[in-house]
Order: sequence, then C-alpha cells, then structure tokens
Amino acid sequence: MAILSTIGILVVTILVSEVAVLEQKSDICTYYDAICNNVTKDPFFEDKAVIGKPWRVYFTWNMQLDEYCLEFTFKYADKLTVSRLKIDVENMKIKPPLSKEVLLISMIASPDMLLFNDLSGIPGLFVGMIYDTVENKKMPKKPHKMAMKLLHKGQYLLMTDCSFGTTSLSVRKDNRPKRAEIEAVAVNFTLGEPFPACIMDKDSEE
Repeated sequence: MAILSTIGILVVTILVSEVAVLEQKSDICTYYDAICNNVTKDPFFEDKAVIGKPWRVYFTWNMQLDEYCLEFTFKYADKLTVSRLKIDVENMKIKPPLSKEVLLISMIASPDMLLFNDLSGIPGLFVGMIYDTVENKKMPKKPHKMAMKLLHKGQYLLMTDCSFGTTSLSVRKDNRPKRAEIEAVAVNFTLGEPFPACIMDKDSEE
C-alpha cells in the first residue's frame, strides 16, 4: 500500500508539473502575442521603403547582441526561389496558409527568409519561411509569424518574430542617427527592457 501511495503521489506531482509547464508556455505565448500586437498597432509598412541598402540593428528586446552588429537587406524574391520553397511547403505535414510572396530577407551567415503577406491583410504582418539552398530533409521548415513597422518617415524599422518575441529596432547602416536619438525612440516602446546592440559602433565624436 505504501508503494502504491508513493506511486500515486509521484503521478500527481508529474501531472501538476506538466500543468504548470503548460500554463507557463501559455503565459509566454500570450506575452509574445502581446508584443506582436503592439508592433502591428497603427501599422505602417511599404515594400519599396525597406528594399535596398542594408539595415543594422541597434536595439533589441528578448535577446542580446551586445557587440554584434546584425545587418540584413530586403529584396524581391526571384521566381526560382519562390518555386523551390513552395515545393518544400507542399511536402510539409502541416501546410502554412501562404498568400502572394512579397520579400526576401537576407542576413550574413544565415539562411534567407521568404515573406508572404499574412492573410489578415494587416500591413507589415507576414508569414516567413526559411529558404536554405542546402537541402536538409531532417530539419523541416516551420513558418514564422513576422511583424514589422516603419517609424519616423521610414527612418526606423521595428521587427519582431511573433513566435519567439525577439524584437529589434534598426536603421539604415549608411544613414545612422546619433545613438542617443535611437535610444530615445527605443525607450518609447512597451516591449520590455531594451538592450543596446552593435555597441562598438559609436558616434563619430566619441
């Protein structure tokens, strides 16, 4: 009886732990959704305003880059890239709802991401699919819900991965305002604690 009682206690403990983990995950997902909704509040995004010269990240939320200078560019995807990715999507067990493809994000030493307009029609809300030229069937691609917003007449770009809550504030690499100006923009967001990135890129007079 004592053994059965002990087993019963263990089972209850495991169940309670699993419920606690599920509740924690639910809270985290709710938090990430709130961040995504915050970014898409009063949305403003134009394809032509982000394409071209590189963007560089100067502040982040829910991740820390410190000295690392993360840069990325936007461009329109060519037909071959789109067709290859759509073939991969057809082989997925759970197919994401994809609309017309819009943009391709390219980062150094990282796979590109192809962006599809979200079916909600909200400007700046996308379904992102990783596009890797090296085929790896053991690592299935998963869709990322991405939210972006242009600020201050397109000078700043706020971007978040709604699945992980990781958020960044970027400016054009060749047209950077003073760091104090970027920080003044970053502290206005209710996204948690902002962390400075690319910290060795100082103002010219420093």
